[in-house]
Amino acid sequence: MNQSFLEKAKKTSIMTKILFIGILMLILLIPLGMITDLTYERESRFNDAVWEVSDKWGSQQQVIGPILSIPYFTETRDKDGKIQRTEDIATFLPEKLEVTGNIIPEVRSRGIFDVVLYKNALDFKTQFEFPKIADLNLQENNFLWDQATVSLGIPDMRGIKEDLSFNWQNQTLNFSPGADNFKLFSSGIHGKIPNLLTQRADSYELNFKINLNGSQEFEVAPIGKETTVAINSNWENPSFIGAFLPSEHDISEEGFTSNWEVSYFGRGYPQQWKNLSSGSVRETVVNSMFGVKLLIPIDFYQKNTRSIKYGILFILLTFTTFFLFEVLNKLKIHPLQYLFVGFSMCVFYLLLLSLSEHINFTGAYILSTIGTVSLISGYCMKILKNKARGLIMCLLTSLIYIYLFILLQLEDYALLIGSLSLFGVLATVMYLTRNIDWYQVKEERS
Repeated sequence: MNQSFLEKAKKTSIMTKILFIGILMLILLIPLGMITDLTYERESRFNDAVWEVSDKWGSQQQVIGPILSIPYFTETRDKDGKIQRTEDIATFLPEKLEVTGNIIPEVRSRGIFDVVLYKNALDFKTQFEFPKIADLNLQENNFLWDQATVSLGIPDMRGIKEDLSFNWQNQTLNFSPGADNFKLFSSGIHGKIPNLLTQRADSYELNFKINLNGSQEFEVAPIGKETTVAINSNWENPSFIGAFLPSEHDISEEGFTSNWEVSYFGRGYPQQWKNLSSGSVRETVVNSMFGVKLLIPIDFYQKNTRSIKYGILFILLTFTTFFLFEVLNKLKIHPLQYLFVGFSMCVFYLLLLSLSEHINFTGAYILSTIGTVSLISGYCMKILKNKARGLIMCLLTSLIYIYLFILLQLEDYALLIGSLSLFGVLATVMYLTRNIDWYQVKEERS
């Protein structure tokens, strides 16, 4: 008798039904979490595809230089009175640096993923002053003037496909592979220059051109006392990155143009130093870099991740509507039917992810919404035993997905719109149920 009473209570109690709904929502967190993990996995596969293609072409390029490096020595006496000689390198930056770049993009495919590569035709014009060695507390005879070099830091040397030369004071000289200043950059090119002491001048002109292959991003360091950089391309989706934004830029369907003007006051490192301190300077130089990133619109992974975060809330709204149908119309909806509808809403995110990898996000969203709304509304017409109620569920789920799409577009105002909408939904539910005597409902259903 008692057991029969308890079984009947479990089937008819509103509180038991609410408990079942809560358990079902916890169960549905499992597929939502699995789809979230799948989204991250697909994004990781895209990043792997980018790396594989870039690894054979040229990775993101961050150019530092050109810089002037001159070896020097210091002599000290040890405790025995013997002279000990120590050699190091002094680094000098140009007074003026002008860089002009023309980026020619190229899209390569790796499976279903697209990767943007580029060829960058760079023109460097620099001006150096005769080194102010007195500021380093050194003497002219401490320097090995005949071993002076100019060098350019390039992180991925595979991006260079041809021999390189440079013009120093109207003399054509050759670059050689390898960094000449390892404390500042680990790879690059360098070239020996004539003895500065025998060809002493107030300033020295250094000009050269280089075609550099890379992928996705290109940055330069503002090593000039005055640095001006102009980059243009026919790519229509640029993102300006790094420590400085361009002073002027123009973006259109034909491409973009951008110009930077940077003073050495804004970069945080001096015009010259002894390489004993280059370890700390290197990080500062890297942090001062700026440039452009060539974007392929792949923000659908981020949009998928953001949309899944609303999944449990939308399932709650749908289950609440079912529950109100039960209470107001004295229907009985089995927990398994709740679960089927919940799984249908989870499958929406899986459809959205898979379709958005092949077509644009908006098209994928529309197709996923049509499929999910049709499935849920057709099923609800049967379990709610009324076409009108099924149409109400069709309207509700349609509004949910329209609302989600709007939230995904309004990144800056998503939290504001979301919180106001949730408040409005809660107020509506409270208004519709304000006259319900829940104790009476329980007695009627018992």
